[in-house]
Amino acid sequence: MKKIILLLTFFVSTASLADCHLKKAARNKMLDQKIGISGRCDTQKAIKDQATKQIDERLGIHSQDIKQNISDKKEHIEIKATRVNINKATDKTT
Repeated sequence: MKKIILLLTFFVSTASLADCHLKKAARNKMLDQKIGISGRCDTQKAIKDQATKQIDERLGIHSQDIKQNISDKKEHIEIKATRVNINKATDKTT
């Protein structure tokens, strides 16, 4: 029975990893107390996520998209810098 509950919990929690709300945090706390395993969502993360959503709505932005754009640009710059360093190294050897 515990295996079935654990398996169901795993599938439910992986289906909505991004959504952390107080109901999910309470469920994870209950699972932790009952079977010793819980998901990533806790009350602190739930409150942070809810606050972020409210701020995003008021400002009319989507902070996750901004974080992803910054991450993509950083990765692009790192790749360019690596290419430049490789080119400089090959120029010195020739």
